[in-house]
Amino acid sequence: MHVRVTRTDGEQRWVTAQGQRIQQQDTQVVRGYVQDITARKERMNALEQIETLFENAQDMLFIIEYSTNNDEFVVKRVNHAFQSATGLSNDDLQGKTPQALFGEARGQKIEDKYRRCLETGQSLHYEETLAEEHVPHRDSPIDDGLVYWETHITPVKMDGDVDWIVGSTRDVNEQKRRQQELER
Repeated sequence: MHVRVTRTDGEQRWVTAQGQRIQQQDTQVVRGYVQDITARKERMNALEQIETLFENAQDMLFIIEYSTNNDEFVVKRVNHAFQSATGLSNDDLQGKTPQALFGEARGQKIEDKYRRCLETGQSLHYEETLAEEHVPHRDSPIDDGLVYWETHITPVKMDGDVDWIVGSTRDVNEQKRRQQELER
């Protein structure tokens, strides 16, 4: 059982308690333990908040795992906005390399960006221009057959090594449409 308790100094802590009644000579006693689980509870709450943000963000979010054994980048996970924008689900994407998903030429360009992010240990920001057919759930807003995205990727270090690259992609089609109208 998890219980929140307030210490005499007013600090609130989470504890778990386990006990059982036993007969000890002429008296029944409870033998058990109480364990402070505040740090674990706070970690779980933080993870739940992060999960909620990930799933409900309007930008397309993705996590790329880097495998040092195979020297390859594979999709670990995408959020709902990514799935809606591309028509590709987590099941379609998970464990696949950019080349397997987008073809050799485009996949290699994506992997080059991931590799630069990995090698420099720095975030990278770039614009992507895609043909409409590569984004099945999106029409070109300016009749040029192109879809415009801005992407930001960041390396995530664990134990000193980059294990993941996290990214966000934002649809900037409306901005491009307005910009082209102003240029005309």
